Amino acid sequence: MSEYGDVGLAFEAAHNPSDDADLFGMLEGQWQEARVWWEPIREKSHKARDYYHMLQWTAKQKAALEQQKRPATVINLIGKAVDNVCGRERATRYDWKASPVGQDDVLAAAAMTHGLRSLARITDAKYAFSEAFEDAILGPMGWLEVGWDDSDPERPPEFCERVDPDEMYMDPHSRRTDTYDAKYKIRRKVVDVEDVIALAPHLEDEIRAAAIYRQADPDEQEIQGDYDNREDGDRHFGTRGAGFAYRGRARLELREHHWWVREATEFIEMPDGRRYYPEEVDENTVGELYAQGGAPGEGQRRCYYKAFVAAGRVLFHEKTDLPFGRDPYVAVWAKRDREGRPYGLVELAIPPQEEVNVARSRLNEALRSRWLIYRSGALGQMTAAQVAEQLARANFVLEVDDNTGFQIRNDKADIYAWLELMREAKAEIDAVFGNNEAGYGDKDPTAQSGVALQMKVMQQSTNLGRIFDLLRFSRKQVGQMFLALMQQRTSPEKLTRIIGASLLAGVPPTRLGPDGQPIPGPTPDLSWLGQVVAGPAYQAKFD
Repeated sequence: MSEYGDVGLAFEAAHNPSDDADLFGMLEGQWQEARVWWEPIREKSHKARDYYHMLQWTAKQKAALEQQKRPATVINLIGKAVDNVCGRERATRYDWKASPVGQDDVLAAAAMTHGLRSLARITDAKYAFSEAFEDAILGPMGWLEVGWDDSDPERPPEFCERVDPDEMYMDPHSRRTDTYDAKYKIRRKVVDVEDVIALAPHLEDEIRAAAIYRQADPDEQEIQGDYDNREDGDRHFGTRGAGFAYRGRARLELREHHWWVREATEFIEMPDGRRYYPEEVDENTVGELYAQGGAPGEGQRRCYYKAFVAAGRVLFHEKTDLPFGRDPYVAVWAKRDREGRPYGLVELAIPPQEEVNVARSRLNEALRSRWLIYRSGALGQMTAAQVAEQLARANFVLEVDDNTGFQIRNDKADIYAWLELMREAKAEIDAVFGNNEAGYGDKDPTAQSGVALQMKVMQQSTNLGRIFDLLRFSRKQVGQMFLALMQQRTSPEKLTRIIGASLLAGVPPTRLGPDGQPIPGPTPDLSWLGQVVAGPAYQAKFD
């Protein structure tokens, strides 16, 4: 079978255009299928994000309101609700814990738990999760990338980062929460042309030509104009005082494709059913596995591949070398419809939010309203325009010839109707986000005790239970990927040092010395740790 499975060709010359033709066709087909399906979802999510950022009236609506002398009022209940839900996620963060599969795994599980928590601190994973969770609430969904990058000596090679949801496209036929059934995922982003050239140096001329063409794009010109129109002191530090305007970096669209195919493979199967594949173990470990009762086997296995596409060419492609044996992207969900399309909570709250804005605009108009009905001739020498000018003042004096010939009225009778509409719309928004007064920290007149307030907060957590369950599922996936990175990319010496330091940090002192200072207790025996982290891959369950 081909190295590239279902693609059907052996791509021995990595950049031979004739060999890349079929691969490019397959990748282009993935891109067109995913783009058509995802673009309407993107448009809805952009509207939802606009509502969060208080952009809730269209230009046409504002023009109509201006003609009616009504304010385009925004009472941003969506923003308050989103911040409340995201605050609850931040308040309920927790650490990973590896649970032993069997009794022999207790020490290994304890060691791996400390290793996972150390990785979480090194990578700042909790902040990436919070950002991805907020993306899911806003819509359409959140994304995380987990991987290994040792190109920068100033930062740890392991990373867990939030991915802009506008960059991600996925197989439209995927329905599983863990995206395991997605045949492919695509990340589309715009990067500096030098980063693209680094992937295919032999195509530098074509790549630079494509980048020049892209600079004529209106979006690129808008960025360039933004810099050119700034005062000299506000320009990019690299051009400050240089006597010329910043012209914008040469950039290009880059697509990163990940897909999988089934291929024949060999493995070592242990008596307990666990399988170890050639890329997961070294020669020394292979002998140890056979000594423990392992037996050779053959079968089918998923193999993941990745490719980079830019300037109408496949720049680079290879079999994925990540130790967790899958693509590096993890989805964070909020909601999905029956067709599998993701969406956030904000989309559900837009209709009642619009009612709140309209009701408040009408309410403001009613509070300021004062209008006149008069009989012809009752105004004496004053014109209707002069009377209207007087009525617009907070305190006015109006002299008329016949005070029985006119009536001054207002819309204050409608105020209560608009207030009731606002209350009902607010209740709908709170229902969408599972919020209540206690969850916001506001006073609830129906709660007469601390127990009642606690029940209100618990009710909010219950309403959001499914969304937080989906987040925990995503955390579990990232934990498993971290575990694979630890075992197969981190040296045993480094891992022993990290885990050993974490274990020792948790050992309390046993007594106080004469000066009242604590005397450290006996150093625990950590000799077993090296064998745990240097041995076969440990398969853990996660809490």
